[in-house]
Amino acid sequence: MRTTALALCLVAALCALAAANPTAGDWTYVSFDPSGDPNQNEVTAAQFTTINAYIVGSFGDLGYDGWTVISFRLNDVLVDCPGVMGTQAFVNLMPGGLAIGNPFDAVGVTIASTECLPGEPPFVIGYSSYFYLGGSCTISILDHGEYPRWVVDCQDPGQLFYYEPMGEGYVNGGSPVEDVSWGAIKSMYR
Repeated sequence: MRTTALALCLVAALCALAAANPTAGDWTYVSFDPSGDPNQNEVTAAQFTTINAYIVGSFGDLGYDGWTVISFRLNDVLVDCPGVMGTQAFVNLMPGGLAIGNPFDAVGVTIASTECLPGEPPFVIGYSSYFYLGGSCTISILDHGEYPRWVVDCQDPGQLFYYEPMGEGYVNGGSPVEDVSWGAIKSMYR
């Protein structure tokens, strides 16, 4: 009950910060390495095995304040790559384990930490775990449906920044996944 109340307060704080929207040169990416190595974004998987795709954030432009909240969405590989994955699940690795939403649905997930996290080195936010059946697929970080690319620093009150999704994960060569988020559509006309 207490955890839910804290998570709801953090989401309310995100909404209040929407007016203060500096752009940071921060980024997220998919890695198949538990330590978050950005060069490990491809995996050749054996049939009927588990694949873990680590979601990593690097927020060095936040300076010394660190960060505590992030919102994102992952593509639903069960829909995007039918017959390639049998199951999908997300594991939150942030301290405190606070999360609202589902990273695979149309809205996404907002994850909060109970500790202030450093912007550098890159931090493994969590991982999506898949049961691989065969074929190829791409795992992508997409815009959250309500809080696209939001990351909040540790100031009190927290300041809102934006990150850039910089890397996808490719399973056995990958396959194109079309980003049809509102942010992607708007960026075509900027």
